[in-house]
Amino acid sequence: MYANNSMIPDSNPKIVIHAPLCRTTWGKLYYYFRSLDPSGSGQVTCARGELLTFFNIDNSTLYRWLRQGHKDGAFRYYSRSKEQFLVCLGSKSVVTFNLGLSNWGAATVIVRSDLGQPNFLDQVTAQQVYWLQRRSRTAAVRRAKADRIRNPSLAKIDLSRATDKPTLQFFRNKIPHGASQKGVGNTLNINKRTVRRHLKPVRRVQQVHKIPYNKGWAHIQMAGENGNKPKCFIRGQEAYAYGCNIYDLAFDQRSETTQRMKYMFFLCKLFRRLRTIDHNDCLSIDQIIQLWDKSSFCKDLAIKDFVDIRSFTDFKKKRQAVLREDRRRVKMGK
Repeated sequence: MYANNSMIPDSNPKIVIHAPLCRTTWGKLYYYFRSLDPSGSGQVTCARGELLTFFNIDNSTLYRWLRQGHKDGAFRYYSRSKEQFLVCLGSKSVVTFNLGLSNWGAATVIVRSDLGQPNFLDQVTAQQVYWLQRRSRTAAVRRAKADRIRNPSLAKIDLSRATDKPTLQFFRNKIPHGASQKGVGNTLNINKRTVRRHLKPVRRVQQVHKIPYNKGWAHIQMAGENGNKPKCFIRGQEAYAYGCNIYDLAFDQRSETTQRMKYMFFLCKLFRRLRTIDHNDCLSIDQIIQLWDKSSFCKDLAIKDFVDIRSFTDFKKKRQAVLREDRRRVKMGK
């Protein structure tokens, strides 16, 4: 008997999922196990029948998920005794690295029952879109300041006009932002047509931005010669280009800034370990450098300048100092 209500286990607890990891074959199972481990011990036990019923799968599918997850580092160890599974979970940093990802994408809070929904993957795509849309606003302002644009003004999207079909909103002197369907697909390793299908029922507004007339006319002529659909059009004496859709979405998401920075520190430790080993493992070193360069947290920073730092606190301080110096140079126009 429980002494108080705080000790009663939640039958439908909240968990934080990460969009690119959920796109794997074992993703739903991995986060189901994590929901059973609120203390973060990394070791869980679960009844086989409970898993088969929740996901509506058979034994062969369950074992296929476990085998693939073990290969990717999501399940470090698993065994079955009668009807009980014992599973040791891998950290998301190791899993992210094994999948060849520079980060784990959108971190969204859901409840456990959402993992068993038929449209779960559609929701994962929408979560990634919402995360990228929010990030694009900050990136657009930084890009404008780097281009010496004074008082940059972002395009303000009126989502009250959003419908399930593209609704155009015109802008003349505003900075575009948003995430393209192709860009979203690249982060989730899916085709842009799949992204479009997942987002079909979501209300949205499409940005249309003014561009130089000669540039728009030349693009239309070139697209016609190549038999492609032009991405811009002429309206009166002005040329406009189609921008990204802004989707009417809202999720409870976490930034996980410190954890993402610790992942970059994790890459530094791997780089240092491989560099000291006397064997031909250049492919792994090159892979680490590529992941580092693709990360927005360490953009334009060289991993070799950080690899000898042994403390995460010193790593964070040096990164902040380098970024502060870069911002100062941009402000001074050097």
